[in-house]
Amino acid sequence: MNIKIDKSSVITITQQLYEFFSDRILSGLLKDGEQLPSIRGLSKELNVSPMTIIKAYRELEKNRLAITIQGKGTYVSQRNNIDKLNKTSNQRDLQWQISIPDYLSRSQFQYSANLTYADASYNLAVASLNYKLLPTTTILKDSLNLDLSTIKYLANYPPVQGDYEFRDVLMKYLKTKGINTSAEKILITTGSQQALSLISSTFIGPGDIVVMETPTYPGAIDLFKSRGAVILTVPVDNEGMRTDILMSLCDKYSPKIIYTMPNFHNPTGYSMSLQRKVELLDIAKYNNCIIVEDDPWSEISYKKDKIKSLKSMDTDGHVIYIKGLSKILGPAYRLASIVSEGSILSRLITAKANHDLGTSMLNQKIVLDFIKSDKITYYIEDLNKKLMKRRDKVINILKNNAPIGVKWTVPEGGINLWITLPRNLNVEKLLYHAITSMNISFLPGTVCYPNQVEFNNLRICFSYLEEEDLENIVIELCKLMKAALETENNTNYIPIV
Repeated sequence: MNIKIDKSSVITITQQLYEFFSDRILSGLLKDGEQLPSIRGLSKELNVSPMTIIKAYRELEKNRLAITIQGKGTYVSQRNNIDKLNKTSNQRDLQWQISIPDYLSRSQFQYSANLTYADASYNLAVASLNYKLLPTTTILKDSLNLDLSTIKYLANYPPVQGDYEFRDVLMKYLKTKGINTSAEKILITTGSQQALSLISSTFIGPGDIVVMETPTYPGAIDLFKSRGAVILTVPVDNEGMRTDILMSLCDKYSPKIIYTMPNFHNPTGYSMSLQRKVELLDIAKYNNCIIVEDDPWSEISYKKDKIKSLKSMDTDGHVIYIKGLSKILGPAYRLASIVSEGSILSRLITAKANHDLGTSMLNQKIVLDFIKSDKITYYIEDLNKKLMKRRDKVINILKNNAPIGVKWTVPEGGINLWITLPRNLNVEKLLYHAITSMNISFLPGTVCYPNQVEFNNLRICFSYLEEEDLENIVIELCKLMKAALETENNTNYIPIV
């Protein structure tokens, strides 16, 4: 097990150890019943006090991630987690592989996705549109009209920065969102996740400080932690990231990157107020740091007023803007763009070349005509009406059926609801019972926290299920919450030893 401790870090060694083990447990890299290193052995290996190890293990026990058996050691707790539902029979003995060290810190998003995204018949986990809501038929019909000159492009490798025609169309599209840029300042990526990967691999190294909202998008947490970043968190409220807390953090530390989803934040659905956006830009200028603005679905808005992106207000090149297209056009295209300028953009283009030499030209050409026509405008207008109807339906169901003590956000845009359960209800156990008894899945909120994990939140998507199933499935989920509250006291965690 490759455990690296930074004794000069702003994070205490106890907290570093706790995060290392909790990340691997929650990601499934450490399995139920697996024994953790002995206190004496780990103390000697890391050259730290045994009491430091004891404190970290006690914190794991406090959060019911581990349990200590007197005279035997400390073990990963039996957590009723989703890994148990993902076993395959006929496995060969591959125990030898454990001896091969890895450099993974966590992969909670991938771990939860293995089950909650694929295997449940009634999927409230995946943040995507139902295929009936997507403009797939229109896009594919338009793509049949590709002329001979376009088809010739498909015989060559794509330009690393992206097809110029596609970037030019995107530039015009972004101008309708208040972002004045040019095709030369746009980099096409294979989805938003690759955009984040390029940014993290280019600008983040061990010990660099990254500030994130909490809760936040788990895929970004996984990437930043894989680079050895020290993650500091700032909570969100109904006006977005708490810039007052961010200012206090910046008085003590020097962040290199501030990652935010200011509009229709994932997972809460909140949007940052205009005042806080101004304050955030001022903080970035004063501290000479980068803001990474992630925008997967600003088109999906239930507000009458147009929302401003941070990039549209950026005058000094502090904002790297990521515009995802997967959520509104379809995830299979794997298309997104980075908008930046100067040496930051140049370095990201170099990173892109190192990663894959360019995003699929075919995918860029397929969606090009749809984006540059009026079809996308009419499609988004119609989509918002349908999704607002779905959102309101789910909120009414929760009002009438959710047990006392359950709370939820009312998103101003996007496709998710963030639900908070009473503290004594563990979301992983609820997910386990939801899948095994009703074949219903949701995203456990545990994956959305960079460090201090909370176990009583979940995210449901109201746009993926068939509309005729949505009402019944949310009602059934509410029944499961009631049953869990009546029968679960969350104290029956036992080790497998």
